[in-house]
Amino acid sequence: MQKRTFALFLFLLCFTFTSSWSQTTIDIWEDDYLLTETNIVPLIEKASFGDKLVRSVLNASGEKKSWLKEEVNVKKKRRFDLHEPKDKFFKNLLVERHSVMQTEITALQKEDSESDKLVIYFHGGAFIMGPVKLQWQMIRRVAEETEQKVWMVDYPKAPESSIDEIYENVFATYLLALEDYAAEDIILMGGSSGGNLALSILAKIEEKGMEMPQEAIVYSPFIDYASSNPAIDVIETRDPVLARPGLELVADLMQLEEEKRTDPVYSPIYADISNYPPIHMFVASDDILMPDELRFFDKAVEEGIDITMYLGNEMVHCWAVSPSKTGRLAVDRSIEIIRSSSSVAINEDTKTNLD
Repeated sequence: MQKRTFALFLFLLCFTFTSSWSQTTIDIWEDDYLLTETNIVPLIEKASFGDKLVRSVLNASGEKKSWLKEEVNVKKKRRFDLHEPKDKFFKNLLVERHSVMQTEITALQKEDSESDKLVIYFHGGAFIMGPVKLQWQMIRRVAEETEQKVWMVDYPKAPESSIDEIYENVFATYLLALEDYAAEDIILMGGSSGGNLALSILAKIEEKGMEMPQEAIVYSPFIDYASSNPAIDVIETRDPVLARPGLELVADLMQLEEEKRTDPVYSPIYADISNYPPIHMFVASDDILMPDELRFFDKAVEEGIDITMYLGNEMVHCWAVSPSKTGRLAVDRSIEIIRSSSSVAINEDTKTNLD
C-alpha cells in the first residue's frame, strides 16, 4: 500500500512538471535593449530538479490561491515564523541583540572575525510575516563566509503596524547602524518586501542628503505599490507564488492610502536614484514582480547607476532563499559580491594611507 501511494505521488509530481513547466521560460534579456552582457548575468538558465520540486510543492500547498482570497489568513501565514533560533543554531558565532523602536535586531559575526563592515538584512514575508528558518540559515552563511557582521532585522508587521510605522522602524535601524559604522562600510540586503525596504532606505537617504551606503543586494524586490504594469498579467499565469490581488490585500493590511502608492520611499520606481550606490538585483523570470524590477533596472541604467541584474530563468519569486542548488548558487554569488566589496574598500584604504 505504501509503495502504491509513493508511486501515485511520483506520478502526480511528474504530471505537475510536464503540465505546467513548458510555459514558464521567458527570455527577458532579448526584449530590452538596455540589458547588455556587462549588466545582466544569466545566473540560472534552466531550472534544476530541485527547483521543479519546489514549484510542485508550492502548487500543491495552494500558496498562490491564498493570495486570491478576499482576505489574508495572517495567522496561517505566520505558522513558520522564527523570531529567535535556539542557541545551538549560532554555534561558532558571536551573537548580540539590539532593539530600536519596535524592531528586534540579531547581530551575527564569526568568532575570530576582525571585520569592521556591516551587512543589514531585511527579511521577506509580504510585510506580514517572517523571518523564517531559511532566511536565518542564509544570513548565517553570509556571516560565516564573509566574516562580516550581519544584522537580521525583525521589523514590525502589518496589520498590527501601519506602513508608516514599518518604514519608520526600518530607517531607525539604519540610523542605529550609523552610530558605530561609516555609511561606506554598510551593505543593505533584503528579499521581496525586505528588498523593498532596503531600497526605501536609499530613497530616504537621498531625501535627507545623507551619505549613501556601500551598495545594496536585493532579491525579488517589490518595486511599485501602484502595481499598474500590464506585463504583470502576462507573468501571473507563470507565477506559482504571488497573485496581483494579493498585492492589494497587503496594501490594505498596511493601511496604505491611495495617494501614497507612488511615494518614492514606499515605491522605489518613483524615487530620485541618480546618486544611488551600486545595486545587485536578483530576479526571477516567473515572478509577477519581475516586470517592475525590469522597469527599475532600466531607470537605473538610464541614470548611470552601477546596477547588475542576476537572472534566474525558470525561477520563482525569491528563489535565492530556496533550499535548492540554484538558491545556494545565488547566495554564493552574494557572498562573492560582499567579499569583493570588502577587498575594494581595503585597497582604497591602503591607497589612501600610501598617499
